[in-house]
Amino acid sequence: LHDWDLLDSNTLGEIQWRIIFSEHKLKDVGIAAAAGWNGDLYAVLEHPEKKDLLLLIYSSWDSVAEAEEFQSAYNQLIRVKYLEGNEAVNIERIKNEVLIVEGGDANALAGIMSFARRVHRKDLGR
Repeated sequence: LHDWDLLDSNTLGEIQWRIIFSEHKLKDVGIAAAAGWNGDLYAVLEHPEKKDLLLLIYSSWDSVAEAEEFQSAYNQLIRVKYLEGNEAVNIERIKNEVLIVEGGDANALAGIMSFARRVHRKDLGR
């Protein structure tokens, strides 16, 4: 991702996840999905020439079942967030971790996901 400028990075946390879901009228879904939170890290990047924005989220959950619940909930959130379905989005679960990429160029998604997979558990804020 050397072609992208980092605009922001931080941790969301269980409370912020609840807020995000609530903002999209999915309060109950968000409460259930956030309950198994075990750490996360996000980064917002911008392509300096295209001005495309990219959101990377790496999250860890208490169990595989909690990660599956969050992945399902996030898929629901995406359907509400992007009603027209024209945003490049990829959500991938690896055991109890969920990787999310939103935005950018759909053609570059595979490379971006490869980068996201290299984040390690120790990098997650708690």
